[in-house]
Amino acid sequence: MKYLLLTFLLTLAVTTYAQQKLVFTNTHTGKIVVVKEFDFLKVSYRGYLGQIQTIYGKVNLITDSLIRFDNNWSVRVNDIIGFRKFGKYRELFKSVTEVVTLTAVIIAVPLILFNNPGLDIWQRLGITAGISVGAAVLSDLLFPEGIKNFMAGGWVAKVETVK
Repeated sequence: MKYLLLTFLLTLAVTTYAQQKLVFTNTHTGKIVVVKEFDFLKVSYRGYLGQIQTIYGKVNLITDSLIRFDNNWSVRVNDIIGFRKFGKYRELFKSVTEVVTLTAVIIAVPLILFNNPGLDIWQRLGITAGISVGAAVLSDLLFPEGIKNFMAGGWVAKVETVK
């Protein structure tokens, strides 16, 4: 009987917990970005001394006035200057892309440097440097890190309860 009552109380506590979401709306373009708990978010905000700081992480908790990230760092919703929401599988795809490009560079550099006697050494070094820089640029183009949306651009943040 005790376990049945305990199970009922735990179920009641979980169902009465009102999960909230953070809704960013752009008043000029009509775009809407919804951030729920466990989404990845990068936020630029004004700190307590007026300095601008940036934090990236998984959102663990959204209340009516703040966002708490997975590293126990909290940001007040009113202090947000800019934001960027990332997909759940972004880290996996970025890691796979970096491993593939690094492997291609590791394979291509020795082949170009040592198996092309017809090319001058400077030409070979230039080609290998181009491959290395190209791989890094490709990763940055496919997976940009910067803040994309700024509150000064017409974005408004509002906390809503998930129904």
